[in-house]
Amino acid sequence: MRMKCLLAVFLLGLVGAYTPPECCPARWGDIGALFPLPRDCLDIRDWGGQRTGVYVIYPQSIENCRPVRVWCDQSQNNGGWTVIQRRVDGSVDFLRNWDSYRTGFGSVAGEHWIGLENMHHLTIQGRYEIRIEIEDFNGQGRTADYRLFRVGNELSNYTLQVTGFQGGGAGNGLSIHNGMPFSTIDRDNDPWARNCAQEYTGAWWYKACFTANLNGQYLRGSTTMYGKGIVWSPWRGYNYSFRRVEMKIRRNN
Repeated sequence: MRMKCLLAVFLLGLVGAYTPPECCPARWGDIGALFPLPRDCLDIRDWGGQRTGVYVIYPQSIENCRPVRVWCDQSQNNGGWTVIQRRVDGSVDFLRNWDSYRTGFGSVAGEHWIGLENMHHLTIQGRYEIRIEIEDFNGQGRTADYRLFRVGNELSNYTLQVTGFQGGGAGNGLSIHNGMPFSTIDRDNDPWARNCAQEYTGAWWYKACFTANLNGQYLRGSTTMYGKGIVWSPWRGYNYSFRRVEMKIRRNN
């Protein structure tokens, strides 16, 4: 019966269905060596999940084997990408408090934020790269790639580590945020005298304040609201809010 349950967990993970809690062991380590579970979308790809869509993963560092539903991009740049943030139409309000950003919100099949806690448990499993895809309202898309992306634990206020800018056309919008803790409208962790999240209606790893504000308001293109939209300033400055953005990570070791 135990092996049947584990097989069901594996198969459900591949097709993206929800895993029944009674099939999840008390500790990930109880079965890690016997029957590995997918840690991220790279494992999903390598184990046969070739289609882009919703899957279930099990970051190894979570002791209770909590399943995490994610969107896996298996079509772009050889696949294996775990999407951690997506904006496409403004249907989800991203002006939220600390608890929401810690646990995550939205729908993984649409607009969503995977959650800082999940980002932390994912990115301590190995060395992760990040790709940021941005599209404007004229249908023009660009990317920004970094060789290392890691998020600290809550005690560090989910401090960001991002290094190794690889180019991609959108310009380097993240490097100044390296080493910064995360801030929200109700938790001011930035070094500025005021709260960047409140001032620019977002939530981010601010540094007095930003070159990127990808959790800002969905303002639909050019705007007079300086810095308050979905901003990637190296490409379009602070008065343009992009139509679509997707942040996705992949293990590269």
